[in-house]
Amino acid sequence: MLKPSTPHLRLSPPLLKNAKGEAIALLADDAAKTIEARASRMKIVSLDQKQVLAALKQVQKKGIRGGAVYNYLHIIAAETEGADKIYTLNINDFAPRTSLSVSAS
Repeated sequence: MLKPSTPHLRLSPPLLKNAKGEAIALLADDAAKTIEARASRMKIVSLDQKQVLAALKQVQKKGIRGGAVYNYLHIIAAETEGADKIYTLNINDFAPRTSLSVSAS
């Protein structure tokens, strides 16, 4: 998990748009280059075993399943680290599950 030194958490590469203004995703290699270019302003954030187990108990109660469970762990990490915003292209998995601001850009 990467956390910028400012209180924002970027979980996916920056939003890019094509000529029509539609959001597009980056290829893995391009995403790696984007993260590498910003790495000096970021740090690795990890949840400990107790935090992960507590989060997994919450997902059952909240009806979270599949890949959204992994995304929920990102939310817990962001909240634990004091982030005030999450950047992601997957707003639907994040916005309903956190009081943090969630944005694609």
